[in-house]
Amino acid sequence: MHRLADAFDDQADALVDWLIEQAHRGDVGETAAVVGVVMDGGLTAGQAQRLHAAVDSLQGKQLLTLAALLGNITTWPLRQPGLARHFLSKAREAGADTAKSVRTEIVAATQLGTWTATNGVSPELESARTAAAAAAAAETDDELREDFENAHARYEATTTWIHRQRAEDDEDE
Repeated sequence: MHRLADAFDDQADALVDWLIEQAHRGDVGETAAVVGVVMDGGLTAGQAQRLHAAVDSLQGKQLLTLAALLGNITTWPLRQPGLARHFLSKAREAGADTAKSVRTEIVAATQLGTWTATNGVSPELESARTAAAAAAAAETDDELREDFENAHARYEATTTWIHRQRAEDDEDE
């Protein structure tokens, strides 16, 4: 998978052009699954930069479709908060309904699909928790800051639960 992500990073222009084409078509279903596989390691800086520029060419429905396509790239808004802010800003220009829908997609993408834990530690949760804290601390948009703070609180609660489970397991031994 790592080599696949590198290959698509090298072809970020073509990848973003394809995403924009899909957004104009309104295709989400299988396309979102492909995006999840191709960008399994998250959006690279180059991909995020090209997406940032491409967002300007989209209108309400296409913007929402693109946000939905990125939904399988877990935690992308936490790792690319400038792109999330740009999405939301552009969505607000399209109207309150579009902004609400795009924000819903952004919030959904702040969540991890799966994570592992060994000895009470989850690298995925720790990484997401750290990213959420940094995104919340630096965010200038009030709504996004609230969303990032909520994501951070979720990750804190889950991390605490994992530690508690580990402690209970240790006590049982």
